[in-house]
Amino acid sequence: MSKPIEFIRSVADQALSASSMVVSQWLRDGKRQGREWMARNPKRADHHRGSFAINLDSGRWSDFATGDGGGDLVSLVAYLEDCSQLEAARQLGHFLGMDCDLSYSKPKRNHNSGSMLLMPIPDDSPCLPVSHHNFGCPSAIWTYSDERGNTLFHTCRFDPPGQRKKVLPLTLWQEENGRLSWLWKACPNSRALYNLDRLAEFPDATVIVTEGEKAADAAAKLLSEPSFVTTTPSGGAQAPAKTDWSPLKNRIVWIWPDNDEPGQQFATKVEKLAYQAGAVEVYVIDLNAFSLRPDGTKRQIPKGWDAHDALEEGSITDASELIKGFLKKFEYGHSSDTTQNSSPKSKKKKQNQTTVLVELSEELEYIVAPDEQVFAIIHRETHRECWPTRSKEFEAWLTQSYYLLTREGCSEISIRNALKQ
Repeated sequence: MSKPIEFIRSVADQALSASSMVVSQWLRDGKRQGREWMARNPKRADHHRGSFAINLDSGRWSDFATGDGGGDLVSLVAYLEDCSQLEAARQLGHFLGMDCDLSYSKPKRNHNSGSMLLMPIPDDSPCLPVSHHNFGCPSAIWTYSDERGNTLFHTCRFDPPGQRKKVLPLTLWQEENGRLSWLWKACPNSRALYNLDRLAEFPDATVIVTEGEKAADAAAKLLSEPSFVTTTPSGGAQAPAKTDWSPLKNRIVWIWPDNDEPGQQFATKVEKLAYQAGAVEVYVIDLNAFSLRPDGTKRQIPKGWDAHDALEEGSITDASELIKGFLKKFEYGHSSDTTQNSSPKSKKKKQNQTTVLVELSEELEYIVAPDEQVFAIIHRETHRECWPTRSKEFEAWLTQSYYLLTREGCSEISIRNALKQ
C-alpha cells in the first residue's frame, strides 16, 4: 500500500475521534441531531437544513438532494474544498495536529532545520489543532502572552485513558516555503514566563511561582491581584533553566512548590534563578502552613499536594495571612531554613503556653456589650471579624495563632487558663 493511501486512512481514522470539531469547523452553521450533523450544503443554493447529513460515528456523509456522498471525513473535506483526497487529508491532518509529512515517500523532514519559530502569533495564523495524534483532545489549554498581551504560544494538557497526564507545548513555525504550521514542539531557551502581561500590569505585586499552569491559576484565586501575581515556567519542574526570569528583577518572590522531592528541587532551582535575574527577596512557602485544620488539629499534607489542591479543599479564607508565618527566606549563595515569622514574639517558643496565649490575646482590641459579654476584634487583610471571647471561633483563632508563632500545638487547659486572665 502506498504512503499517500496509508496517510489518508490514518487521517480519516483520527478525524473520527474529533468528528464534532471537524464538522463544526467546515460546516459552522450546522446543528447536531442525535449522532448526525445536519447542515446546509455550501456547494449549492441550500436554504434549509435537512438533506445534508454527516454521521459523527462513521464519518459517512450524504446530500440526499444531489446524491453526493462519501465514506469518511477526508472525502467530506475534499468535497467542500474542491481538492484531491491527499490535499484534503493534509488540511484535515494539520487541523488535527498530525505530522503531515507522513504523506510523502521521502524521509521525514527535520523541523529543526529550515523552519522559524513565530512569536508573537500573527493574525493570519491557522486554526489551532483540536487534538493530538496520539493523545486525543486536550483537557486544558493555557496561553502564554508577552507584556502587551500578544499570544506567544500555548501549553496543552492531555489525560489519555490508562496513561499518565501529558503536558505538551504548541508553537507556530514558518517553513521554508512560507507555510505556517502548529507543531507540538517547545520553544528554544529563554522561554517566556506565564502571565507576563499580568506581571507588567502589576509591577509592585508579590510574584507567586508555582510548578505548572494549573497550580498558577489556582494560586491566583487564593492570592489575588493587585497584591499578588502568579506565574510558572513553561515545562514546569523540568526546565526552569530554559526560562527567561528577567521579569522578576526588583520583585519579591514567593515560591509555592509541590509537596514532593521534585517540588523541592524545583524550588531550589527557581530560588537561584530568581536572584540571578535580580529579584529583591526570594522565599519558599513552607507547606506546613496548610497542615492546620480549622478546628486547630494538624494533618499530614498529601504527597504531590499543590496550590490546586489547596483551592479544591475550599477551607482557606485568608491565604496570604496563613502563608506569611511560613516563609523560608533564601539568601543567594546559601539557603536558610529559618522560617520568617512576622511576629516579634517568635523567640518566645519556650515560654509557658498560657503566657504566650495571653500575650497573643493582649494584642487584640475588645468591646464589652451591655450584658457584659466581651468580644474580640480580629483584623483581617480585607475586613474585621468580631467574636465572643467565650466562643469556639475565638478559641480556634488562639490555637491557630499559637501554632503560627511556635509551630507547636497548645492544650485546651492552656486556652482555658488564658481566657480566665
